[in-house]
Amino acid sequence: MVRTAADENQPLCGARILIAEDEILIALDMEATFRAAGAGPCTTLAAALDAVRNEVLSFAVLDIRLGQATTQ
Repeated sequence: MVRTAADENQPLCGARILIAEDEILIALDMEATFRAAGAGPCTTLAAALDAVRNEVLSFAVLDIRLGQATTQ
């Protein structure tokens, strides 16, 4: 695979990333960072759930303390 200059500026172009974050400022910062790297968001919960069920994810970023529960 040959990488182009555009690929170098957007290394996550085409990546499927799940982000679960309930702190709005952190979520907005992550969204801006991932968009700048070439990734785009699902715009609704239904679209996100559909993507998780039907697409292969590249990776996930999960909040360890999402809502009241923890992943411990």
